[in-house]
Amino acid sequence: MPCQHNLKVWLREYIEAAGIGEDGNGPLFRTVDRKTKTLLCYLYCTVDQ
Repeated sequence: MPCQHNLKVWLREYIEAAGIGEDGNGPLFRTVDRKTKTLLCYLYCTVDQ
């Protein structure tokens, strides 16, 4: 599937900045706790109603 040629670099920078590189089984995009400004390891899911 074609994608932006810089995607690999951007994902590596995001993972490093987010500090989630050691968590290989956790979700890539995480929820932010607005009170503590920390990343949570919850999966984002939607329910069709």
